[in-house]
Amino acid sequence: MKVQQIKQSIALQGLGDWGTAGPVGTPEIRVSGMRKIIPGSEGIDEGIFECTPGTYRRSVGQA
Repeated sequence: MKVQQIKQSIALQGLGDWGTAGPVGTPEIRVSGMRKIIPGSEGIDEGIFECTPGTYRRSVGQA
């Protein structure tokens, strides 16, 4: 599944604190976001997240 980067995003309210992320041995980054459910597509994990600058490796539950 492809990740779409929105370079001209707007300020969203209500992003939850998802803690920190990052590979071992690198500075931690802060991650926040919100999950969205589209009726009829409940099995698809969708949402919006943002993170501070750093290294982030996305994990895919099922590809």
